[in-house]
Amino acid sequence: MKELRFKILGSLIASSGAPGAWKVFYPGAEGKRGPADFVVPAEVAEQPQLIVE
Repeated sequence: MKELRFKILGSLIASSGAPGAWKVFYPGAEGKRGPADFVVPAEVAEQPQLIVE
C-alpha cells in the first residue's frame, strides 16, 4: 500500500489505503504517525498527482 503526502494549509498530511478505506495521519519527526482529526469520504478516488508550488 503506497503512502501519499500532502501539505494542506501548512500541515503535512499522510494518507494510505484505497478508495473507500483511506487512513489519514499527521506524520511526526521521529517516524511516528498520529491520527488525523478528519476523515476522507468513501467517494474519493485516487487521481493522477498535480504538483502546485
